[in-house]
Amino acid sequence: MKLIFALISFAILSATQFSFAGINEDSLVGKKKVSLSFYDTSSIFQENWKVNITFAYADKSYSAAQTINLTDSMRGYSFPIESKVTSPFGKRGHSFHKGIDIPTPKGSEIRAAFDGKVRYSTYNNGGFGNLIIIRHANGLETYYAHLSKRKVKANQIVRAGEVIGLSGNTGRSYSPHLHFEVRYHDKPINPENVFDTQSFCLRNDSAMLGELILKNNKKHRTTPPVSEEFLAKGTVYSIKPGDTLSKIARNSGSSVAELCALNNLDQDAVLRIGQRIRVN
Repeated sequence: MKLIFALISFAILSATQFSFAGINEDSLVGKKKVSLSFYDTSSIFQENWKVNITFAYADKSYSAAQTINLTDSMRGYSFPIESKVTSPFGKRGHSFHKGIDIPTPKGSEIRAAFDGKVRYSTYNNGGFGNLIIIRHANGLETYYAHLSKRKVKANQIVRAGEVIGLSGNTGRSYSPHLHFEVRYHDKPINPENVFDTQSFCLRNDSAMLGELILKNNKKHRTTPPVSEEFLAKGTVYSIKPGDTLSKIARNSGSSVAELCALNNLDQDAVLRIGQRIRVN
């Protein structure tokens, strides 16, 4: 399977050079120019931009009905490393695995999944080890953990397919592998909803956020506790006898997809009488 990524011609600061030695040019997908100023002026790369904090959004809400572009005429993509997934997203024992694990020999090249800007690149004491977080123009963030070496720094602009680090075994890890996550406003999304991990291609060029979030729970139904701080940020509804997500959505002027994404619920989740959820 050929590596697919963007070949983008844009101005490069004199101190910054990207090396793609050894990559077959036939596998490159040509793309249009992207202005560096976009990464300096867009609110995506200014709001909640924290280079020393892993999770930058702290329960910030978003529209589940929003559709995001994963690739377009200006931006390409690349699977971080073309190797088999051995530990999928979802419930794992008594914990919830919020990414996928891809075993690979130590020192293997890890590539950026999409164009973006590095928000975080440091050793993480929370178990990730050497961790790189890249924020992308559509608001997604991708996480690359347990690296043996980081080759990019915070605030550095990268493009899809660029080598950003080398695989390793740092942090809470028992053997060399890449732990790869996709998140939106800190909410984990199953990377296999975004990528087909057999062909290493995108499943779709665009996707609705609510659908991506809902798919997280189709195989692994889990309803994390909702904090008082989270509830305080919106309108709260207490579940009553006879309530359904459809009924609540209709009465609140929302949709089932939005309610599920906002509260991290599955469409088939059992609602408990007295349970509190946010409706906006």
